[in-house]
Amino acid sequence: MRAPIIHTIVSCMALVAFGTAASVSAEGVPPDTFGMTTMFVEPESKCFDANPGGLAIHNDCGYIEAQYWKALPAADDSYFQLTTQATPDLCLQATPDANTGAAMVDCADVAGQKWLFAPSDTEYYYRLQNQAGGSDACLEGNRVADGAYLGGGAFLDRCNNVSGQFWRVGGAVPVNGIPVPLEELED
Repeated sequence: MRAPIIHTIVSCMALVAFGTAASVSAEGVPPDTFGMTTMFVEPESKCFDANPGGLAIHNDCGYIEAQYWKALPAADDSYFQLTTQATPDLCLQATPDANTGAAMVDCADVAGQKWLFAPSDTEYYYRLQNQAGGSDACLEGNRVADGAYLGGGAFLDRCNNVSGQFWRVGGAVPVNGIPVPLEELED
């Protein structure tokens, strides 16, 4: 179990260029938070960003509170909700409806906000699924570009073997599908 944790720490420090904030851990990430990216945009140093007011996107990794993700326990404890330092009262929501992307909305006990990291066949990468989409739907990270689907916003799609659906987590390790911050694992 140590090798994935060490690899995740290195990945977090190399990929997710988190900087200083009001309360920052030794690794430079606010306590109890983590970063995410997909295999698709990882080589471009892009991090998953809540993008308050729009669809969640991959943006340049940086000193952005909207890239400091936090897992909140869902009411049934078998899923978690995703919020950020920038949007503590909002949670990431997606539905399997066509032409609907993932966006930050008021936190509520709804299936579209209940997330779970599922193992993938690619080491150190996970699929991000939610209760609304079920095990056949995965969150797909996109690239912001002219002509990109939903303008580059993340969306739920049928699970496929595509790099936009393989998520790497920096600063946490999924345990039974729920991200546990590294500092909690060290205790």
